[in-house]
Amino acid sequence: MIFTDASSATTTGWEWTFEGGTPATYSGKTPPQIQYNVEGVYDVTLKASNFAGHNTLVKSNYITVGTNGISGNDAAAFAVYPNPSNGTFKVILNTSNPVQIRIFNQLSNLVLERKSDIRVNLFDKSDLAPGIYMMQVTDVISKQSHTQKLVIQ
Repeated sequence: MIFTDASSATTTGWEWTFEGGTPATYSGKTPPQIQYNVEGVYDVTLKASNFAGHNTLVKSNYITVGTNGISGNDAAAFAVYPNPSNGTFKVILNTSNPVQIRIFNQLSNLVLERKSDIRVNLFDKSDLAPGIYMMQVTDVISKQSHTQKLVIQ
């Protein structure tokens, strides 16, 4: 999984905790890719600090690892149809803000990057090899990122 910080610009310290993940903790703005190897439901915690103190955000039951892989609880942020797909699919956004859409392969290599300001986005990525990909949608204004699994058959 890839995690992105959306804290304020004045943030000077970050302490991440990835229950069930490897690495389990990370200090810094952008953690490395987190590996989950054991089935279960896990929390993710970010403690962000600056000159005024600190705030802690706990995303309870945020990561689910099952026999079909990893899924985040970001399904409400955007939808992918159909999923699994043959490489042709739609991404339907639940925001009117402009977004950046990225697709990563299993090695965390970026295979697609597109900016969009429309709610329904059509993709023809039939050139992608069959496999499991991670789709990350980042709101350009709020800087919030959401990730979902994409399966290409």
